Amino acid sequence: MNKFNLIITADYEVFGNGSGDVMTCMINPTRNLLEICNSTSAKLTIFMDVCELWAFEEVEKNGQWDLGYSPSNQIKTQLKEAIKNGHDVQLHFHPQWLDYEYQGKGNWKLNHDKWRLPSLSEKEIDLLFTKGKTTLEELLQPIKDDYVCNVFRAGGWCIQPEEHILEAMRKHGFKIESSVAQGAANEQEDRFFDFTSAPDLPYWNVDSKVTVAAEGSILEVPIFTAEMDGVKRSSFLAKRLKRNIAFKPAGCSGFAESAKRKSKLAKVADLLKTQKNMFNFSDATTTEEMQWFIEKAREKYQTHEGSIPLVMIGHPKTFANEKELKEFLFWANQQKDISFTDYNSYLNEYQSFS
Repeated sequence: MNKFNLIITADYEVFGNGSGDVMTCMINPTRNLLEICNSTSAKLTIFMDVCELWAFEEVEKNGQWDLGYSPSNQIKTQLKEAIKNGHDVQLHFHPQWLDYEYQGKGNWKLNHDKWRLPSLSEKEIDLLFTKGKTTLEELLQPIKDDYVCNVFRAGGWCIQPEEHILEAMRKHGFKIESSVAQGAANEQEDRFFDFTSAPDLPYWNVDSKVTVAAEGSILEVPIFTAEMDGVKRSSFLAKRLKRNIAFKPAGCSGFAESAKRKSKLAKVADLLKTQKNMFNFSDATTTEEMQWFIEKAREKYQTHEGSIPLVMIGHPKTFANEKELKEFLFWANQQKDISFTDYNSYLNEYQSFS
C-alpha cells in the first residue's frame, strides 16, 4: 500500500488588489482553520505573503493606519501561535505590494505591473529572498529554535520564467519549491503560468525549470491536481448550493481587480469543460470533493512505490466551509494510507529513502 503524506497549505493574504480586512479575511478564518487542524491532528503550512506584511508594518510605523488595530501585530502573533502548536510557516511573495499607496480606511492602490515575481530584476529577486527569509526566521526562531525558512511558493503561481528565482532560492538555502500545479495554465499576460509540460510525478528535482526534472538541489513538490469533467463538477456544485456553503468568511469582502472578468456564458462554458483542478480545501469545497481528490491520487499512484507527498491548497480569505473540511480531515485521519505532515518532515523522509 502506498503512503500519502498530506501537506495542507494556506496562502495567507488579503485579496490581490489590497481589498479585504485582515481580521475578517485572514485572522478569524485562519484561527478556525488552525482549530480544525488541531482537533484532527493535521498540520498546516502557512505561506506568508511577506510583501504584504512589510506594507502593513510601514504604514503603521508612519502613523497612517486608521482602523484601530495593528494588522502586522495580529499577523505575527498568529504565525507565532501556529509554530508553537506544531504547524509551519513558509515564504510567499505578491510583489505588487512593494509599490503601494495607502489611501486610508484599509484601502490600497497597488502596482499590478509587479504582480508577477519574474517581472522584477535579478537583484530585486535576490533581495526579496534575503529579506523574506530573514523576516520569518527572526520572527519564528525565538518560538522554535530549529525553525528554518526553506520552502517557497510564488504568488498567483506566477514563477515563470524562473531561472533567477531558482538561483536565488539555491543561494539562500531553499530546499523545496511548491508553485507548480500539474497540467494547469493561465494564458492571461499579467497572470501567466504554464505547467502543462510538468512531469506526471509526485515530486522531482529541478535545476533551471520547474517543469523539467533534472539534477538539482531543489525539490519540486507540486500542488496535486486532477482532471474533472463537467458532469462531476456540476454534481459538486449542486451539493455546495444545496448546503448553502458560503464562499467567503463572515464579514470578508474583496477581490483581485487584476483578474480578467468572465462573462456568465464563459463561466458556464468553464463549468462544463474538462479541466485540471487543484486539490483545494477552501472556495466552498465539499467533503465529497476533497475525498474525490484522494481517490484520484490513489488511482494515479497505485503503481508508485514509496512515500507520496500530496499537497492541498487553500486561502483563509475564501475559507467558510469549516464543517466540510473538518469532516474530511476526520475521514482522512482514519485512512491507513494517509498521514498528515509538512514539507520539511516529508523532506527528511524523502532524503532517508532516496
